[in-house]
Amino acid sequence: PESSWEVLNGGVCGTSPWQHAILLERALEHYVVDLVVAAVYVNDIVPKPDELREIERSNTVTKRLGYLLKRSALLTGLGRAYPVLQMQLQSEPDWEGKIIAGDPDAGIERGWAALSEALIRMKREADRAEARLLVLVLSRRDQISGSFTATSFNERVAEIGNSVGAEVVDPLRALQDAYATHGRDLFIAWDGHNSAIANRIVAAELASPVARLAAAGQSAADASPRFVGDLGGP
Repeated sequence: PESSWEVLNGGVCGTSPWQHAILLERALEHYVVDLVVAAVYVNDIVPKPDELREIERSNTVTKRLGYLLKRSALLTGLGRAYPVLQMQLQSEPDWEGKIIAGDPDAGIERGWAALSEALIRMKREADRAEARLLVLVLSRRDQISGSFTATSFNERVAEIGNSVGAEVVDPLRALQDAYATHGRDLFIAWDGHNSAIANRIVAAELASPVARLAAAGQSAADASPRFVGDLGGP
């Protein structure tokens, strides 16, 4: 028989895996969940200063100006030039590139350790709620376009996810195939995030494992579908 699922979107912009674990704990206090989808992007591993300084870093003049410009229709229209300008104005090391390439760095290793701890915590909470945990790997734009062929980030996320007992879905290959048809339309012009086209492809890659894992989490006596949790920030 046909069934429908109610999705609880727990994604919060600018959050890190340790915060996702807290969000999950709080969500499970109020909702009955069959499946948790935890999205992991390369900036989740980027070395960060202490957590108290993160608020300050998010409210710098540069960041505030960036938020304002993103509301500009003119910037959106000229948005294809924005990634170039962003790269020219970038003053910090390309931590994301180092992570994707698998370059050794003590700060990066701390980021990987933090991800592992967060997923262990999320798996423990999911098990307590009799829910399944699925880890979604989100690749960077240049990986999808093929201009950056390294995949160490994807492989290590899969390794950590599997080690904690979660299933891992990596839609990189499907997005690369789609790039041949859609090109840069897969990305939002002014910041490089996935567009609606790319998100539909990711959703299609998630559909089968989500249905299978969620169904496995339901008892035979439970005829009503429960919530599917979704956590992760871009």
